[in-house]
Amino acid sequence: MSCNKIYFATTLTGGGTNALDQIDGSDLVDLDAAIVVTLDKTYIYSLDDDSGATESSPDVIQPDLNAGTKRWILSEIYEGALDHGSLAGLLDDDHSQYHNNTRGDARYLYKENVDAFTPDADYEPATKKYVDDNAVADHGSLTGL
Repeated sequence: MSCNKIYFATTLTGGGTNALDQIDGSDLVDLDAAIVVTLDKTYIYSLDDDSGATESSPDVIQPDLNAGTKRWILSEIYEGALDHGSLAGLLDDDHSQYHNNTRGDARYLYKENVDAFTPDADYEPATKKYVDDNAVADHGSLTGL
């Protein structure tokens, strides 16, 4: 399974540095996204890997290299510079792959812990009580010493 990427550009066509059409088609997979920010507009694109549509800027952008049937399809245009302060949902916690204190703290076993915890995988922490309850008291049965 491939992971979708978001690409950024500052111009739509022309094949130059930071142009949307200069992104090599062989690096693109279906439903990749692109954000193109120019001086007066912000364009949002989604890649359709089997479109084959004729290039018609700004609606359809064809990669200059290894395009095949891959095309950037325009989803939205925002007039004027995009102001991040005008975006909705900035405080939503809808990206569980990113760190926040709640998810980060869930990985640790604190010394104040009073809940039973049984490690069941390598490198998981163990409480003192777990170690005391499971330690070998009779070393006489050990071999190879």
